Amino acid sequence: MIKMLHRFVKLRKESFGGFLYDAKNHKLFYVNKTGFEIIEGMKKGLSIDTIINQLVQTYKIQENEVRNSVNNFIKELKRFELLEV
Repeated sequence: MIKMLHRFVKLRKESFGGFLYDAKNHKLFYVNKTGFEIIEGMKKGLSIDTIINQLVQTYKIQENEVRNSVNNFIKELKRFELLEV
């Protein structure tokens, strides 16, 4: 199951994707459209597999590429402590 964003992390949509603002540490993170879609899927409670399938359908990319990208993105969110543990 995907973890949720910390309650102190805010997401704002922009034309290029969006921003994640970490209010606790006063840090701003840029996310592209794909990253924004992953976070939106997480907020909706979708499974990783469902998010991956949606991205495969939207971008017509091989599933293994999408799976690696999604997993790496989630690792980065964890590294910056943006996800609830």
